[in-house]
Amino acid sequence: MISNSNNKYKNNFVLDLRYAETPNTGLSRFGISLFSELVDSFKSDEYEIHILLPPLSECSHLTSLYKIDNSNLIYTHWPFKRGILWKIPFLLFDFKLYKYLFRNNIGLYITPYIDPPFLPGITVASTIHDLSFIEVKSYFQTFSLFKRFVSYVRILLTLLSSNYIFTVSDSTKRALRKNFGYLFPLIGEKLNDILVLSNGVQLPPFKSAKNFDKSRIDLLPDNYLLYVGDRRPHKNIIYLVDLILSISKITNNDLKLVIAGSNKYRNFKLNEKIRKCSDVVYEYLEPSDGELDYLYTHCQALCLLSLSEGFGIPVIEAASRGAKIIISNIPALVEIAPINSLILDLQDQKNHVEKILEYIKNPLYPEPELVLRNWSWKVTALKLKKFIVSHLNKNN
Repeated sequence: MISNSNNKYKNNFVLDLRYAETPNTGLSRFGISLFSELVDSFKSDEYEIHILLPPLSECSHLTSLYKIDNSNLIYTHWPFKRGILWKIPFLLFDFKLYKYLFRNNIGLYITPYIDPPFLPGITVASTIHDLSFIEVKSYFQTFSLFKRFVSYVRILLTLLSSNYIFTVSDSTKRALRKNFGYLFPLIGEKLNDILVLSNGVQLPPFKSAKNFDKSRIDLLPDNYLLYVGDRRPHKNIIYLVDLILSISKITNNDLKLVIAGSNKYRNFKLNEKIRKCSDVVYEYLEPSDGELDYLYTHCQALCLLSLSEGFGIPVIEAASRGAKIIISNIPALVEIAPINSLILDLQDQKNHVEKILEYIKNPLYPEPELVLRNWSWKVTALKLKKFIVSHLNKNN
């Protein structure tokens, strides 16, 4: 474990990024982007900032954090990967972490995820991104009841073991209050004081945007709708594939669907569907930042017809490149929908094909400048900084 603290500060706080072992996941992007902006905003000698990181061998995608000019920033590489602890919520006490926090006189521990262990005497702030496992019964493909129960317990333990709760949207905040309101006598103050830390978006540097594998790009269809994300059932990709099949018949096979992202989640029904529809559905696995930028810039529209979301990062990423946006009418996506988006009612699926074709032809697009202004990591980081400063000043 690499640590460099001289422990002379009273205002010490920890940002836990040990979960960010895998690049380009929504969790990794959220934690890295938010914490990079946050740390950059702290220039005062009053605050010593500790960032807990995965083992050094797993940190090649965290270079932006190492470039931050802040002499009060301390990097600590944990000696082992989190591994299965991503999935199992019952590490109720973490002695190694507890010892680290007390040795460095930590006044606040912040995690961009759920499942903090019980840390008596330490103020804990956790982030709940969404409750999709509750809202979508088909979220899990196997052992659904058991997995939903375990996931419910994970959120419950997070609410009980945390002093403060963050969410990424007003939608998730409302869902928490709805599903756990019965705990109000016990944790009412936490539910009332939930802080919303929205995702942000930023355009990649010019060189990064041009850094892609041209041989893969050359295989893309000329006209395509784009989906970006993983393949969990609540993403509703099978319905999107069915739509593109209907559209393809009308357009004489002119419009295709590109599914970009990871296929590590084994959605068997979807994978079989993609295999059977390979003439109209293209897979673009693990795109780099530059390749993703290209996909956003050249698509006819980004499509996200999820049954549930905590936020919907691809929506604002695509709109910031000027791409048209087609989304479902769930609360989280309606909350962030850019101007001139097409919002489809999942409870009334008639005419969806016609609406998409008409939308693609119309001359109206989202306004990238407005998207970048509304969804800024810098603004979210300043919001979190205000919370941190207020808490540490109040308790010193």
